[in-house]
Amino acid sequence: MSINYILQFVFIGLSMGAIYAIIALGYTTIFRASNIVNFAQGEFVMLGGLFTHFFMVSCGFSYLFSGILAVIFVILVGIGLQLLIIRPVRKAGVLISIMATLGASMVISNVPVPLSSIPKLGYLSDPFTLPKLTATFEAIEIAGARISSQRLWVICISLVLLGILYYFSNYTRTGKAMEASASSPLAAQLAGIRIEKMVLYAFAISAAIGAIGGILITPIFNMRYDSGMMLGLKGFVACVLGGWGKTSGAVLGGFMLGIIESLCVGLIPLFGSLYQQMWAFIILIAILYFRPMGILGGEVEE
Repeated sequence: MSINYILQFVFIGLSMGAIYAIIALGYTTIFRASNIVNFAQGEFVMLGGLFTHFFMVSCGFSYLFSGILAVIFVILVGIGLQLLIIRPVRKAGVLISIMATLGASMVISNVPVPLSSIPKLGYLSDPFTLPKLTATFEAIEIAGARISSQRLWVICISLVLLGILYYFSNYTRTGKAMEASASSPLAAQLAGIRIEKMVLYAFAISAAIGAIGGILITPIFNMRYDSGMMLGLKGFVACVLGGWGKTSGAVLGGFMLGIIESLCVGLIPLFGSLYQQMWAFIILIAILYFRPMGILGGEVEE
């Protein structure tokens, strides 16, 4: 087995890992502002691709304008999720909030099914894809391995998003206020921070980055209306792998998960390809057993 063959799967893993890192950052953003684990995060990714596809196919808008509208609409979905579902049950406890997000995920993922009965919207229940972001070049070769232009876009744009979100979370007043809202709600209120407003910001931001991730991944991944659940679970695994609640941990966990998953698929002849989805959960079980705080996590707190 040549090094070029292995490197090829590493490149594929990097592009998928970038998406997992974006999803993981969505979890982290909400958790750091509200202590809520949002299992509907994967639906933001699915909706980003679905809305973009809808605006291009049904409305005839340009790719760029459709993407902008998709991000706006997904942000509205995130805000609606927080106001209509999360906010009323937050005081009921963490478990109830988690169940609420799981229920919301199931509802959102199944909305396209009844809509597909409308004649012009029948495609909503079918797998869909988006055009590549650029057609100037198909692929580049690095050390004998080829990486497509779309995967390069995914990695580069994801890294820019990760950097922006890291700066926002650690070096802006709003970002610090969002974290203070979760770590010490009483002290945050005494300091004049409006906690519910910070939680709303967190859901809007996580929805936006999830939508952008969906637009990036849909050209290389046959998206379906029910793809969000699996993507969301893999983002959750990335969070746990890197260190729950840490921005750096979400990034590290996402890229590690993508590379490990890709290498397992490419290097294990039988089980790699037939059971592609199981590797993330094998990693989850292993990290919970050997290091439940994650690679960059500290002591586990309840």
